[in-house]
Amino acid sequence: MNYAYSLLTIVFLLVFATSCDDGHVDEKTYVYNTDSYNVQLSGNFTKANTWGGKYTLALCGFNETDKYATIAKSLSNIDGEATIKLSNIPPETKTVEIAVINILRERMATLYKYDISDTDNINDTIKINVGEMNLGMFAHINNNLFQGTKTSCSKCHSGNAPRAGLDLSTDKAYSSIVGVASTKSPDNLLVKAGDAENSFLYKVISVGDENIHYSHTQLTTDEQTMLDILKQWIEAGAKE
Repeated sequence: MNYAYSLLTIVFLLVFATSCDDGHVDEKTYVYNTDSYNVQLSGNFTKANTWGGKYTLALCGFNETDKYATIAKSLSNIDGEATIKLSNIPPETKTVEIAVINILRERMATLYKYDISDTDNINDTIKINVGEMNLGMFAHINNNLFQGTKTSCSKCHSGNAPRAGLDLSTDKAYSSIVGVASTKSPDNLLVKAGDAENSFLYKVISVGDENIHYSHTQLTTDEQTMLDILKQWIEAGAKE
């Protein structure tokens, strides 16, 4: 009787073990993506902590068609000589950028771009040295709003006789606007730190009153983004 019971028990265990081997218990398999790669960015960085408001300064990867970063790493705390590593960059990424992004990782502005579209020649880690870089919020505004294009503010507001006495040339732009009264509206500051709505410069650019300045008929997407960056800079304290 005991022998028969023991034999029955062995048969039951063998059947149970066989049923487990038939795949009733799923195992999760982790596959390492060997197509990903890394970027090591080095340089001497200043003013990175001046970005405020709803924007983040970050080292990002972007593909060819999407304005949303495939990967991003904040740069807000870097100061001076630094090396930043961005790891496991997805293979569809075509450019690495020092960019300004919003909470959705949407690109608002690019401060530096490096093309990595030739992925066949990438060996694990791409090393980039950018040298000296001013990453400041005002530097971006100065370079892209006041300077740099045929429609820039400094086209009229610079030289020996700047229009309305307002000198927005590269080295004088900051000292000419922050805490300085407007010649058109002496009771108002051109830039009142912390208060964009009551900063005369922001009013002029955003509203476009033809009685005091040229009028915007319709802002392009890039101009609207630049205007919003100007507003965020003023609201965050208008740091140089």
